[in-house]
Amino acid sequence: MKREMAFEPRMDTDGHGWGGEANEGAASERPGAGLAETGTEHRREGKGAEGGGRTAAGRARLSSARRGLCDHADGALRTDAPYLAERRAVLGTNQADWLRPSNARRSVAVPGRPTRWVCRALVVALLFLLLASVGQAQTIKRAGRVQWSNGETVEGLISLSPGAQLKMHINGDQIRTLSLDRVREIRFAPETEELERKWRFAEAGQTRKEFFGKPYPIRSLTTTLILPSNEKIVGHLYTTVMYIEGKTQNSKVILLAKQKGKEGETMESLLYPSQIVFTDAAVDTEETIRVRLRSPLTEKGAITAVTWGALMTFDAKKTDQPDVFTMPSPLGNGMFFAQHSGDKITVGWPKAVDEKLLALVRTNMTYTEDFYDDRRVLAVYLDEPKSDVYSVTMMWRKGATTGEGAKTQPWRLVVQRWKIDEKDQRLMLAGRGYFFRGILTKTEKPPAVEFTEQLWSLKKAGDVWQVGTATP
Repeated sequence: MKREMAFEPRMDTDGHGWGGEANEGAASERPGAGLAETGTEHRREGKGAEGGGRTAAGRARLSSARRGLCDHADGALRTDAPYLAERRAVLGTNQADWLRPSNARRSVAVPGRPTRWVCRALVVALLFLLLASVGQAQTIKRAGRVQWSNGETVEGLISLSPGAQLKMHINGDQIRTLSLDRVREIRFAPETEELERKWRFAEAGQTRKEFFGKPYPIRSLTTTLILPSNEKIVGHLYTTVMYIEGKTQNSKVILLAKQKGKEGETMESLLYPSQIVFTDAAVDTEETIRVRLRSPLTEKGAITAVTWGALMTFDAKKTDQPDVFTMPSPLGNGMFFAQHSGDKITVGWPKAVDEKLLALVRTNMTYTEDFYDDRRVLAVYLDEPKSDVYSVTMMWRKGATTGEGAKTQPWRLVVQRWKIDEKDQRLMLAGRGYFFRGILTKTEKPPAVEFTEQLWSLKKAGDVWQVGTATP
C-alpha cells in the first residue's frame, strides 16, 4: 500500500517543532531539527478530525510554554476532565498560567533568597553610597600655598581629583594611602638628576653604543608627607592630579615622582612644587625648630633661610630672645641663611672662594634666558658628595615691564643649584630659590650684598640649632 507523504510542521517530544516530511498517521521523530517560536501558534484549518477538529494536515506548531498541554502525537490540546484535573493540581486554579510563556509566569518568593525588587533596591543603595562618597571627595578643598622650584608661589584652595588620595610607595615594598585632609605639609626634593641622550648599538652583536641627539634631563623626586601627629612619610608619590583655585585663575598640577624633559631642555625647565603648605592646618610645635645665631649681627633685620636641594624659602620668626628665631624644620637638610637690614643683605657663606668655579658659573649664566636681564653671580659653593654647585645671584629687571605705578622694576636675590659634570666641566641649571625680593623704581638699585661666616652652617645643640658653626 502506497503511503501518502505530506510536508507539515511537527512537534517533538519536548514541544519543539520542525518542518519535514511526515508519514500520515504516524509521528516522525527528528529531535533538534528546529525550534518553535515562543508564544506563537500557527494553525492550518483542516476538516474535522478527532482532537478538537484538527486534522493531520492542519496540526499546530505550538510554543514551548504550551508543550505541557500537548500529549497527543498530532499536537492537539487535551481537554478531557481527568487531564485538566491533573494539570490543575500541578499549576493551580488559574488556567491563564497554563498558557502563559515560561519567562512571563509570576515570580514566586523562595525562602532565604532575595526577590527581584530587593536586589534592585540594594543596587540603587550601593549607587547612592558611591555617588555620595564622590561628592564628599569633591568637597575636600583646603587653603594652602604652593612654592615652585623656581621660587614662585601660588595661594588658593587645593584639592585632588574626585575620589583620589595621596598614594605613597615606601621602601620599595610598602604602599600607604592618605586622604588630603590628613596631611599638614608636602615637600618634594630631587633624589637623582641626570642628562640622558638617545643611543643605539653601533653594530649588530656588539655592545658599543652610539649616542645621537641633544641631551635631555631626567629627575627623580622624593616626597615627604608631614602629618598632624608629627609622623613623616618619606617615599615616592604615585602620579597625582592636584587643582589650585586661586584668586584670579585656576590651575591644574600633575605631581610626578619622575620627570623627563625634551631634547635640548634644561633641568631648570622641569618645574615641580617643592613645598605645599596647608594654612588651615594647626602648626605642630615639634616640627618647628629654634635657631640661635652664634654670633649675632650688629644690625637687626629679617632672617630668611633657603634649604639645600629643594631650595625652599623659610622665614624666621622672632622670639622673646633677640638671637633666637623659630622656623619650619628642614627635615635633616642644610640651610643657607641671609639677613635683610635696610639697604644691605648679609648672606652666610664660606670665606674661601673658588675662582675657577665662579668663572664657570658666570660663563654658563650667559647661556640661560631669563626675565631678569641683569644677573650678577656673587658667590659659589660646591657640595662635593652630590656634585651640586650653589650660587648666589642678584637678579634685576632693567627693561620694560607690565607693572604700573612708580615701582615697576622687580629684583630678587636668588640661590641657584647647578649640576656639574666634572669630567667635561659642564653645568646645567637645576633649580632656583630666593632669599629676598622686591620692586624698585627705574632710578633705584637693588640692595648691596655682603657675605659672612657668622651665618654659615647649621648644627643642632640640644633642642636649639646653632648657626655659625663648622661646615655642614
